[in-house]
Amino acid sequence: MQVSKLINVRRVFLALLLFTIGLCVIMMQLSGHHPTAFNFLRTKNPKVFCWVLTTPWNLPTKATAVKNTWIKRCDGAVFVTSNHTDPNFPTLALNITEGRKYLSNKSFTAFKYLYNNHLSDFDWFLKADDDTYVIMENLKHFLKGFNPSDPLYFGHYFSGYFKGKLKVPVKQGYASGGAGYVISQEALRRMQEIGSKDTKYKCRRNTGFEDGDIGICLENLNVTLGVSLDNNRQMTFHPFNVIKELNKSPKESKMYQYINGNISIGKEKGARILSSNTISFHYVSPALIYLIDFLIYDLNVHQLRASFTSLHIKSPRVFCWVLTTPGHLPTRATAVRNTWLRRCDGAMFVTTDYNDPNFPVMALNITEGRQHLSNKSFAAFKYLYNHHLQDFDWFLKADDDTYVIIENLKHFLKGFNPSDPLYFGHHFGGKRKIPVKQGYASGGAGYVLSQEALRRMQEIGTNDAKYQCRKNTGYEDADIGICLEKLNVTLGVSRDNNNQMTFHSFHLLKELNKRPTQESIYQYVNRNIKIGNQKGERILSSSTISFHYVDPGTMYFIDFLIYDLNVHQVRGDNRYMG
Repeated sequence: MQVSKLINVRRVFLALLLFTIGLCVIMMQLSGHHPTAFNFLRTKNPKVFCWVLTTPWNLPTKATAVKNTWIKRCDGAVFVTSNHTDPNFPTLALNITEGRKYLSNKSFTAFKYLYNNHLSDFDWFLKADDDTYVIMENLKHFLKGFNPSDPLYFGHYFSGYFKGKLKVPVKQGYASGGAGYVISQEALRRMQEIGSKDTKYKCRRNTGFEDGDIGICLENLNVTLGVSLDNNRQMTFHPFNVIKELNKSPKESKMYQYINGNISIGKEKGARILSSNTISFHYVSPALIYLIDFLIYDLNVHQLRASFTSLHIKSPRVFCWVLTTPGHLPTRATAVRNTWLRRCDGAMFVTTDYNDPNFPVMALNITEGRQHLSNKSFAAFKYLYNHHLQDFDWFLKADDDTYVIIENLKHFLKGFNPSDPLYFGHHFGGKRKIPVKQGYASGGAGYVLSQEALRRMQEIGTNDAKYQCRKNTGYEDADIGICLEKLNVTLGVSRDNNNQMTFHSFHLLKELNKRPTQESIYQYVNRNIKIGNQKGERILSSSTISFHYVDPGTMYFIDFLIYDLNVHQVRGDNRYMG
């Protein structure tokens, strides 16, 4: 009896198994018309070949930055140019004249090369410019939902109209070339096996609008321009200069015209203009390409959640105050308030003649101007001593164009005792005839004082002129440094274990655009470093704490890349360290 029951159970199980297999076969047969069915069955990661449109003169700069960063994550890659061969540079040299009016010829010829040499090796074929940055993990995650055997392509949607006139005769629109577009294996096959053999498909059209010409060809071949917006109707391919657009108001910005609803920059996640599943950015300089790559893949953001609790170590409490002016409150200070300042344990802006209950401002009766900056700082520290000395362990001073990664600052500070007379920041020597033996900390990169350092400044330094804690030379950071040195407050070392800077006092985008041989940030590292080498040899510390000379648009962009961008990886996102 028990044996027969067991046989019946096995029969039922076998029947269910056969039914499931049959259902899968049916779904596979239908997958050419139903991408969702294909997505259900598919387990392998889509293979993407990336090709970049460039010129011989952009190879040492723009193309090199692309080669050293995001293109390494493609499954195959080539740079399409003219009259250039380099065994160390994956280039396809075409016998085509350079210039905007020949771009379509270059693209159609590149696709012909890909068809002849790689059609069966890859599922998708991405075209990008040499000032495009692509997050390959997010592109592949997006493409998993579609079948490369379907005639599809994706990118940022543009209509065929320009200033009210039809410029590109397409009904479905076309994909921006600058933001990058990706075509399926089937789309490439149709372009070459059908489109190139009959002029009616216009697959040799060359008007100077490369992306428009490609769009016309693909539409004529019944290749569908798919929707690349995320679930919140936000763009994932960005064709505009993101930082310039983020520096504009919503009414002025082109980017705001492509989203549904009135969105203000700086609101909570989900209301931001940039999709957390962003795939690409356009108009990205070489320096910004390196910075984006660093922020996504090399920066470690030290989270303090479990580590302090498990070890019964209290997280250091940091009060942040920002030196600003009334004119900068609606722009720079607002960007600071809406981004990194929210992660401080306490915060305020120090300015003059300003009253807003919704803005944490301490208004001082001090004349604005560089020559009065030291007076503002000493007055701010006096206020903090009188009101918050016992409430916080450390006191951070920053400018309104400083960006601070508070988690990394706290991770760094947990190794020190706030009861010791210490302060930290980017070390400057005593140049400009500044009388300090230990140097002083850059004000622009931000510096942080211990509770004891603040106590000495107020209880000792302000009561005796010999400590020069009211000195006002116009060099605010140096005047603070002179005062602290005379009070035996030590300027600690803030470099990481690889001797790399963590507080960055220079304009990083300008510095990263320079060569190592030029006078630049490279003079502050102890070896000859080339931008774009492997992690660990980069100029930027993975434990970076701050950046200086950050405009509001870049501030929002950095904050987005660190905290809001989702990078879809097989092994997870390892940027956040416990």
